[in-house]
Amino acid sequence: MAYHVAHQIPGSEVLQSFWASVTKIFSGIGSSLILAASANRRMVIVERLQEKSDAELAAIGIRREDIVRHVFSDILYV
Repeated sequence: MAYHVAHQIPGSEVLQSFWASVTKIFSGIGSSLILAASANRRMVIVERLQEKSDAELAAIGIRREDIVRHVFSDILYV
């Protein structure tokens, strides 16, 4: 009589889980860096618009109190 025992190597599941976790961590870091870079560019635009006179802002159709709303309009739902 022959006995056959089939079992899965537990290390492969652990390794797959580990790599999934590592991938998720680096994906989160990358997303954060992209968000930070985008926010920095937008703040530069806000600062440039803040430096303009009210007449210059009126010429481009922006009120001073709406500068931030204008610059962040695609990500803010205000």
